[in-house]
Amino acid sequence: IADHAVRRQLHLLERFGPAAGPAKAARANAPEAEPDPGFVTRQQNHTVLIGFGRVGSMVGNRLIAAGDPVLVIDDKEETIAKLRARNVEAVAANGVTGLVCANLKAARQLIVAIPDCFEAGQIVEQARAANPGLAIIARAHSDAEETYLTRYGATTVVQGSRETAEAMLATAVTPKAADDADRADG
Repeated sequence: IADHAVRRQLHLLERFGPAAGPAKAARANAPEAEPDPGFVTRQQNHTVLIGFGRVGSMVGNRLIAAGDPVLVIDDKEETIAKLRARNVEAVAANGVTGLVCANLKAARQLIVAIPDCFEAGQIVEQARAANPGLAIIARAHSDAEETYLTRYGATTVVQGSRETAEAMLATAVTPKAADDADRADG
């Protein structure tokens, strides 16, 4: 996504509210999973993970393997069924509507792993209002999205392209490093 296109969408969102987001229009005709009314997790000091797709599943699987208490909210019934079969507490719902199940006041952190910045912004804003001290980690694809999510209350925003570049630089052999290694061997 080009930064100028994101800035345009952010401008529309600020001017007209969440209805201006492209995700809302894309989902207008799709049925959304709704959370079980009345269900609220009893977990405490837990991680609430929104989205169990490409990124969220890597995060969630690591947390689950470590034995951390996790509540997963994802809009795909099939994903939720697989998580429940593994005895993972999971709710089939849109990330925004599913927050009512999350017991955010007792949560340790919220990880928003969905790719849609506008939906993520709504989630972050609602979570920040529910628990001002909550650690909120969100994902972004651009500087404009990072700014947007931070403005709405994200504690930390991870930008994929920046993290990829940092990892590549951390493992790259620079000419100076190669020269230093040669001198040490020589």
